[in-house]
Amino acid sequence: MNLSMEGLENLPSLPEASSIDFDWEHMNRVLSQIPEKYSAVFELSVYQGMKHQSIADQLDISESSSRVYLSRAIELIKKNFKSIA
Repeated sequence: MNLSMEGLENLPSLPEASSIDFDWEHMNRVLSQIPEKYSAVFELSVYQGMKHQSIADQLDISESSSRVYLSRAIELIKKNFKSIA
């Protein structure tokens, strides 16, 4: 693949990690308050990048349960963050 650097100086830059305002302590508190099966799947999927089949095998649940638990965890996390916004 041949990429040219010409013209890239006009592209918007991404914010530096230090400028992103995110409260990881709050996120950890939220994860500790949702059902354990939801937080376990969330952590394995999001933090560790595992696929649903691998999560299912590790937690001894079905792949579809892994998908449902992740979806429910995300909804609970969204609700919690919306309530403090």
